[in-house]
Amino acid sequence: MYRTILLIAIAVSGCAGAWHDLNTNVAVQKAAEETSRNAVAEAKELLNRAAVSDSSSEVKSTLSAVKELIAQHHIRLADLNTNEAELASIERRGYRQDPEFLLARIRKHAMRRDVAEEIETFREALAAHAIPPEEVDTSYEELEDLLEQGKTSLAKRWLVLARREAAKADVSAIIRRIRRFSELERIGFEELGTSVEELAQLEDTHK
Repeated sequence: MYRTILLIAIAVSGCAGAWHDLNTNVAVQKAAEETSRNAVAEAKELLNRAAVSDSSSEVKSTLSAVKELIAQHHIRLADLNTNEAELASIERRGYRQDPEFLLARIRKHAMRRDVAEEIETFREALAAHAIPPEEVDTSYEELEDLLEQGKTSLAKRWLVLARREAAKADVSAIIRRIRRFSELERIGFEELGTSVEELAQLEDTHK
């Protein structure tokens, strides 16, 4: 009899323990779900703020916080009603008003292409921040040099293309572009690494 009572007591105790564990697990799960909902709500609010902000620093810091929440709470972009393309677009807009970022990009791009539009964007960013170029370690003189460098780099790429394609295709259109560039920008053929004679020869190669 005593043994039976003991077994019943143990069984009841075990059930009570299991019930307690179940309640604990449910409570933990509910708390995790609540935390996740709060994180999603916070991330949405930050994302909306970044999307409408005119401050490059705020856009960058806010997006950084959003990405941190996404990583910590394993939030899907779909839960935020967004996607990678939209995040990238917001991020680019943030950098678009960052003079230091724009200047670094101009210096890099000027080595291989025309940077006229980028310099114009940079000037607009300076005006938006109400700062002179010297505050970001440049000058209007450097901007003019970068503008010329970019255009010259582009013309040199045309020249490389003409040299490569002349033996198998008509490159007269490219040559005309180089000549027109030289005339409009007042940059001599020598500065581009070519001559009147070479351009004529390249133009006549495939004729």
